[in-house]
Amino acid sequence: MAHIKESSFLFMELIHNFPYSEISSLVKDLLNYIDTHIYERITINDLAQSVQKHPTHINSQFKNALGQTVHTYINQKKNSRSQVSFAFHRQKL
Repeated sequence: MAHIKESSFLFMELIHNFPYSEISSLVKDLLNYIDTHIYERITINDLAQSVQKHPTHINSQFKNALGQTVHTYINQKKNSRSQVSFAFHRQKL
């Protein structure tokens, strides 16, 4: 049951934070890669390889679309997920 709650929360977070219809397909691909690999170490080179673009290009496109750097976004996403996970595990105790 906790996994369902966590998944629902994360889904709602995505809906509220990003109007996907207005984001380029490149940035959508980057967001999908980040979400899929969030519990792993993600480098700008990993992201660049995943979309076959230069790291500088994806950095500028990401910042233009979301108003923050890739690094900041990943850190905020990891922090958010860890807070949610902690809250759900705390409820079990």
